[in-house]
Amino acid sequence: MKLWIGGELEAEIGENFRLSRNIVEKKINEFLKTVLYKVDFSDWDCIAIVRNDDNFQETYKYSKKKKEMDIRLKIDFNQFKTANHHEQESLIFKMLQRSLEILKNKVENTENLELLIKEFTKFGIVNNWD
Repeated sequence: MKLWIGGELEAEIGENFRLSRNIVEKKINEFLKTVLYKVDFSDWDCIAIVRNDDNFQETYKYSKKKKEMDIRLKIDFNQFKTANHHEQESLIFKMLQRSLEILKNKVENTENLELLIKEFTKFGIVNNWD
C-alpha cells in the first residue's frame, strides 16, 4: 500500500502545504512498508481541502469492487496558515487519521483496518503529530 496526498489549496499556503505534505507522506510511506497485514485498498489517496472558502466539499467514496477510494477532507485554513511546520504536519496527519476512521464504515474487513489505525496512531505519537 502507498499513500498519496493531494490538495485543493489557497495559493498563499501552497508552498507550506507542499513542504509539510512531503515530510508526512515520506515518513508514512516508510511506515507502510512495515505493515504486514492486508487491508481492503491498495492505495491510500487523500486530498486535503485547505481553503478560505466553501468551493470544495468533503467527499468520502470507496469502491469495494476496485478497492479504490476518493476521500477529500478539510483542514481549517486559518489554523494551517498560522501553524508552524510541525503543527502543519500534525494537521495533515490528523486528516489522514480521520480518513482511516471514515474507511471503517466503507470496507468489508475492518479487523485489519483497526490494526492499521492502532499502529498508525502509535506512529503519530512517535513523530509528535498526535
